[in-house]
Amino acid sequence: MKRILAIALTFALALTLFAGCGKTAGENEPTTAADYTNPIIEDPTDPFADNGNTYGDLTKDILALLESDSFHRQTVEETEGAGKQTTDFYQKDGMTATVSESSAGKSRIVTKEGKSYTILDADKTVMIAVIPAPPINDEGAGPNTIFKETGKAEFNGEELPYDVYDFDGANVTYFVKDGQLAGIRTERGGETTEVIYTAFDTNIPADIFDIPADYTKMEV
Repeated sequence: MKRILAIALTFALALTLFAGCGKTAGENEPTTAADYTNPIIEDPTDPFADNGNTYGDLTKDILALLESDSFHRQTVEETEGAGKQTTDFYQKDGMTATVSESSAGKSRIVTKEGKSYTILDADKTVMIAVIPAPPINDEGAGPNTIFKETGKAEFNGEELPYDVYDFDGANVTYFVKDGQLAGIRTERGGETTEVIYTAFDTNIPADIFDIPADYTKMEV
C-alpha cells in the first residue's frame, strides 16, 4: 500500500510540473540565444490564410513554426513551488512529449492515440490515463489573433525587438533576438507571465514518444 501511495504521489507531482508552464514569472536567470537553431522556412505555405488574423513581419515565420505539427522548444521559467523549471516540448504527427525538470524533480509525459503516459523512470512505472484530446499548443496563434504593433522593450535583461498581438483579449508579445524567438510575455487580467526560449527547432529524437516496454503499467 505504501508503495502504491508513493507512486500516486509521484504521479501527482509529475502532473503539477506539467501544469506549471505559464505561471507568473519571477526572477529568471539570464540566457542567451547564441546557440538557437531555429530553421529558416523556405517558401512556407501560409497557415493563417482566410482566418481573419493579422501578423507582423518580425514574427510571422516564427508563428508558422509554432503552429506546425513538427517542432521542439525548450523553455525556462519560474514556477510556484518548484522554482526554475526547464521544459522540453516535442510535437510530431499528433503526438507530444513533455520533459520537465526542476528542483522538485523530473517528469516525462507522452500523449498519443488518445492516452497520456506519465513515465516514472525512478520506479520503472508508467501511469496511463485516457484523455479526450491531445494537449493544445497555446503559444502559437489561434482564432482572433490580431497584430497590434512592433517595437523594442526589455526582456530577460536585454532590449529586444518584438511584435505584440491581441490574442482573444490577452496581450501576447513575442520577443526576437538575431532572428530567433527569445521569449513570450503574456498579459491578461492584470497578470503577466514570461517564458524564456532557450531552443526552438525541428530536432526531435526518434525515440522521444516511445513508452518503455519493461516498465510496470498502471491505469488511472
